[in-house]
Amino acid sequence: MLVVSVGALVKWATHQPVSLPNARPSTPVAPSPSQPTGAPLLPPVAAPDPFAVDDMGFVNSGARCGGTQTAIATGRTPGSLVVICGDRDGRYGYLGLRLSDDAVLKTSARTTPTHEFVAQNESVTYSISPAELRVTVGGAVIKQEPMIDYRGPGT
Repeated sequence: MLVVSVGALVKWATHQPVSLPNARPSTPVAPSPSQPTGAPLLPPVAAPDPFAVDDMGFVNSGARCGGTQTAIATGRTPGSLVVICGDRDGRYGYLGLRLSDDAVLKTSARTTPTHEFVAQNESVTYSISPAELRVTVGGAVIKQEPMIDYRGPGT
């Protein structure tokens, strides 16, 4: 029975239908109105915590522009908050806040013709777009996080 239970857990984790020998519900189960018939049941997904944004970046966080800079773009991934700050002279800065420990990285940034932003910190490159935050070292992707929320040029 343990092998069947582990196999069922692995199948569930990969969202594949599981058929267990002799496993039948004791009473018929009707699908909920929002669940299409025949669709696999998925575990509920928690909604992301909201983060308020203003013209300086993320309110009450380390991901905020300072001085005369304003937020040109803000983005949220499952693990990060990012802000591209801009000043009147057209210079850009990158502020990245790692949500797991509130660590902040601040460095300069530049824009690309496709309305993306690129920041460099030593050999690490941070690329910010409406779709994702991509972190690379020497061309190798070490982290790639989808944007949950993005506000800025190109959106």
